Amino acid sequence: MNLLKKIFSLILALVMALSLAVQVFAVPEEEADETGDVMPEVTSESSEVLKSFLNSNGRVLSVAKYQGSKNYSTTAPKTFEEFIALGVDIISVEVKLTEDKGFLIVSDGEEITLGNAIEAVKGKAMLLIDNGFEYANEINTIALELDACDSVILRGAKTVDDIKAFMSANSTVCYVSAKVTEDAEKASKAVSEFLENGVIMVELEASDESSKVFSSKTLGKFKGSGRAFVSMTDESLCGGRQDRTAGWEEMIGLGVSMIETDYPEELVAYLSAIEAKREATSNLLSTFVLLDLSKYTTETRKTYELARTKVSDLVTEGTVTYSEIDEAYYTFTESLAGLVEDPSGNSSALPGWAIALIVIAIIIILFALTILVLRVVNKTKRKKAKFKNFKDTFKSEVPTENDEELSTNIEEDLESNMGIEEEPEEELEEESEEPKVLEDPEAVPNFFERADGFVLPEETPKAIAEKQKKLEDEKLLEEIINSRAAEKSIDKEVTFFENDEADSNDADDVDEDTDEDDVEYISIDL
Repeated sequence: MNLLKKIFSLILALVMALSLAVQVFAVPEEEADETGDVMPEVTSESSEVLKSFLNSNGRVLSVAKYQGSKNYSTTAPKTFEEFIALGVDIISVEVKLTEDKGFLIVSDGEEITLGNAIEAVKGKAMLLIDNGFEYANEINTIALELDACDSVILRGAKTVDDIKAFMSANSTVCYVSAKVTEDAEKASKAVSEFLENGVIMVELEASDESSKVFSSKTLGKFKGSGRAFVSMTDESLCGGRQDRTAGWEEMIGLGVSMIETDYPEELVAYLSAIEAKREATSNLLSTFVLLDLSKYTTETRKTYELARTKVSDLVTEGTVTYSEIDEAYYTFTESLAGLVEDPSGNSSALPGWAIALIVIAIIIILFALTILVLRVVNKTKRKKAKFKNFKDTFKSEVPTENDEELSTNIEEDLESNMGIEEEPEEELEEESEEPKVLEDPEAVPNFFERADGFVLPEETPKAIAEKQKKLEDEKLLEEIINSRAAEKSIDKEVTFFENDEADSNDADDVDEDTDEDDVEYISIDL
């Protein structure tokens, strides 16, 4: 039992270690959305940012404004390369159309072509074009020529019909960001419609902190389906919340997984702290996954298990604040320190794996018993049906009153041999019809004529063996009598009659007119 326990504990430890030690977020495998339009292909060379963006349960992403940043420090990023080096996930820009139908990005008097900007972020970050959906087809063509549709997000889509028209006009399309404002009649319904039609991120905008746009019902639509995006560059866009740590914590706590900021350095540092704490928590869980709780008291063990469950859930949750994961980490470490060994050395409760094994064993046993009972019942039914059919056939072939006793004896033999107890039958009224008698027994090949003239079924092997044994016993008895009579010089005469099974050849020695009552039995004095 101890060996078995150790084996299952080792298996459980390996499973939990693999699930907790490495932070992994699934990436969708589909290359087409529900509308059938082909989305940018995700390859092994795709950036980590892109894979996280496509995972609705991925980590929180930072979006930095390329123009108008309020960070005036000398180290503030000013070029795309500097933003990428800082660790920004997505860079938001605004483009303007030139006379030659090209697109430029203006920053501090420096003009950068859209093509150059896309090349700068390709494979490293993503480019969010604020007015991109206004020029959706033209920008999509440029991105397609650069093989960078998976690096571009077109911001500003307002209706589902506009999105469908854009996707149907292009074989491969850039990602699209739609917007739901506080003016929407049903914010949650609008979010669902966008997510169901190929949109991965939806921007939520409202000036009121308690707006339905930021309700749990609306944000709950994103779980497992897409990303909620909020710009905090202006308090009127995010319900009056400020673009700093407290505001970020509140929005992430509501379920927002993408935040646009004017303070990219601070936001990146905050989000990096969350991921560092996540990794430390995951490693801590892996360290104590082999901990044997059976030797601790029930109360301290339950406290530990609750803390471990909570911190395990947060580790695998993408949208989580630093305060949440830090508190869970602290509670877990405190529960570890609070474990107290049971003085008796015995645990009052079985470990989880043992309970699971017991439940599985009970289910298997119940299933096996059910199958066994059904087999026995079916076998009994088949035996009864077989016996009833044979009995009905026999009664139809031997219907005479004179063979009633013989028929009863045969039925009893059959019942005893087949192990079946005949169920009591309802009494039937005697039929007025006279029993049938075979007129020509010799014409029936499977019947023979008895000495008293009645026709019976052909003898069974058992009856033949019994008859043979009886003849041998009679012969032996006759030899003994002859031997003793010879010794005492006593004459004797022995006559044997077989009343029930005489053959036709033996019947020739007996007068056919002799009744059974006229037979004289001779006693012999030895």
